[in-house]
Amino acid sequence: MLKINYRTYEKLVLVSNQVPQLVDLYEQRNGIFTESVKLWLKNVEKIFKEAKSTKASEFSTLRLMILSGERGVIKNDSSSGHISKRKFVDGLGIQALTQSQNNLQPILSRSEEEFSQYKQLIRKMFAVASDSEFIDKIPKHFTTFDISFFWKNFLSDPITSSWASRILESASYSDTIILVNEVLDELRKEQKQMMMKK
Repeated sequence: MLKINYRTYEKLVLVSNQVPQLVDLYEQRNGIFTESVKLWLKNVEKIFKEAKSTKASEFSTLRLMILSGERGVIKNDSSSGHISKRKFVDGLGIQALTQSQNNLQPILSRSEEEFSQYKQLIRKMFAVASDSEFIDKIPKHFTTFDISFFWKNFLSDPITSSWASRILESASYSDTIILVNEVLDELRKEQKQMMMKK
């Protein structure tokens, strides 16, 4: 299974969330449906290209299928009689969109589960840090330098060392910085809400 970094995951979630809008266009018989699907495929392709993944070619091929239908390279061989070119090309758009989602969902589901586990472990480490007052030493936003300080402390702690090692073995350095900052932001928001309730 393809492994992607957190930024790529976020971009893919955004494009995946655009699929209902494309379905709405088709439901409304909107003439821009096929063009919108081609543009969507191109955006997904670009994300995988930026991630230096060969997955980009899968989405290029699906875009090519629609283009071939538009240009008459792929013939309409419907057994149910003649259908218009637009319906035929829209059908290719539906096929490309369905195949794309079938390709994307396993990647997104696995990545979501993986990053969620990392964030849970980071939360557990911060809980330990809070108990030991180490939390007060943590800066508002991590930098590359700060993250080294962070891992040095958690790797040396007998309680948190196994959790920290697990994250470092699986997540990239840049992903770790992003996830730590996200957890910190979540914890600060929760703390602020608790203070407001008092």
